[in-house]
Amino acid sequence: MITIPKLALLLAWRYIKGNKEQTLSAMATVCFCAILIGSCALTLVSCIMSGFEQATHEKLRGIHSQIIMRTPRGSLNFARMKEVLEKEFFEIAAFGPTGFKHALIHMPDEQETNNIVILKGIDPVHEMQVKTIFQKIIPPSASSAPDLSILLADNKFIIGKKLADTLHLTIGDSLTLLSSSSEQYDEDMVFDKTRVTVSAFFDTGIEEFDMGVLCCSLECLKNLFDQGISQININLVPGADEQALLAKLKQRFHLDAHSWKDLYPALVSALKLEKYAMFFVLMLIIIVASMNIISLLFMYISQKQKDIAILKACGADQRTINTIFMIIGVGITGCAALGGELIAFIICLILKKYPFIKLPDTYYVSHLPVCIEYNTFLLVFIAVIVIGSCASFFSLQQNKKLLISSVLKGED
Repeated sequence: MITIPKLALLLAWRYIKGNKEQTLSAMATVCFCAILIGSCALTLVSCIMSGFEQATHEKLRGIHSQIIMRTPRGSLNFARMKEVLEKEFFEIAAFGPTGFKHALIHMPDEQETNNIVILKGIDPVHEMQVKTIFQKIIPPSASSAPDLSILLADNKFIIGKKLADTLHLTIGDSLTLLSSSSEQYDEDMVFDKTRVTVSAFFDTGIEEFDMGVLCCSLECLKNLFDQGISQININLVPGADEQALLAKLKQRFHLDAHSWKDLYPALVSALKLEKYAMFFVLMLIIIVASMNIISLLFMYISQKQKDIAILKACGADQRTINTIFMIIGVGITGCAALGGELIAFIICLILKKYPFIKLPDTYYVSHLPVCIEYNTFLLVFIAVIVIGSCASFFSLQQNKKLLISSVLKGED
């Protein structure tokens, strides 16, 4: 037995099939193309903005660990802290000690010393586990991986590639560092001279870091400059709660502990704001495109008033009638959204495999980054479907004003 809903859906299918040329008329084509272009633009821009955020985070994570715990003065007892971290904090994947000292680079060929740098002392074994600077080292030999224990032995230093190019240094050259035990600088300050050797270069891509940081071993920092451990770098296991661990570390050690994101609050906030702002701005394109859906369904409803009146006279309720036109509106919207996302996905794959769009030096990346996240595609599809459904529902309000008797008599 054919029920009223089945009859209505059957008539809808015959209507769409029998009027295929009319459905794919100029109005329907405009609706489809507008939503397709809007969906493609929204998906593509979302992937690019996610790519910028991810690339910037990876760039900054190349010089900082996930969590940084430091003391404002004095030195940390790393041996005792290591026991506590290993026994009580299972969320930690790796950690390593670090010490810092300010110094001046003295070049004999120059009249003035103007290169102020930070000496960063690291433990070779722990640094290879934390993998901050270790991942950015340019190995002296292309056939071998860098070994920090060898590169930092015998008062050897690893310096930034940009600083080496500025000072015209190569591997094996020597540097004279001027340092002082006093924390307050004045004109009568006496500097101690220390001769060190360049063993390798690192390249983080961040100019202020590549120009202002020299890496050595903690033993070297202690022996030459009498500077101990002042910071511990911590990396977490995947899925660990960073904020909960920060609170736990502060309560246990009573030290300053913060995320690497706290070092760049303005940059992290700006990236998120740009990502969300671009998403909502481009959503306006989808909303404007959905206005065509309203016009299209108004046109269909006006042309098929007699068919609607016959269905109502046969007992079809308003919900069944609305379902017929919702299929048309949501169908066009869904197909256009999928088509737009498919085009955006292909463009993202091309940009990811062939990064031919170069960016200025003001960015942290050299080429246009793209991050393909499937939740982004799902979010865009759901947003487009919701907007298209709302537009279709709005246009269906005209059916409520339809008078069956007037239409069947030919008065309307």
